[in-house]
Amino acid sequence: MRELALACSLSKTLSPLTHPLLFILASPSASDDLSTHSFDYRAFLLVGSRLVPTSLTVVNVGPGFRDQYHSFAPESPFPLLQTKPPAAAPQAEDAYSIGEQKAVDAMVDGFGLGKLQGLVCAAAGQAAEMDSMYAGMLRRMEKLAREVEKSNHRVLDQVVFSSCL
Repeated sequence: MRELALACSLSKTLSPLTHPLLFILASPSASDDLSTHSFDYRAFLLVGSRLVPTSLTVVNVGPGFRDQYHSFAPESPFPLLQTKPPAAAPQAEDAYSIGEQKAVDAMVDGFGLGKLQGLVCAAAGQAAEMDSMYAGMLRRMEKLAREVEKSNHRVLDQVVFSSCL
């Protein structure tokens, strides 16, 4: 009954739909020692004014599971990373263009392409490298937040100044 009401409401709100929409209801679950995480899910397609249950295949995104991607092509500003570093370049950093390094720098502070290449190539030490990458992403977000805060202060100062005139 709730699914019917939801489907009717969504079809009215989102009309006109030219293609079906996918809805996924997920609930996380973990083992007692938190070593294993999984998700229970149900997937529905909104077709017209009906929610149709559909199957969903979950693919592990780790480097050892690349053959499961089939025709998946991610859209990302990250440069294409080979699973083996280029043999011609003495340094992994030298194998990439300045534009590719800038694309990584725009998302992560202080995390070079060589480190990113190391994540793709070697399984050992991935956790530490990932922690380093996420720390760089957090630094980048904090820097952006400070810039927004400064610009907000400048705008407020301009508003106060213009209201005094």
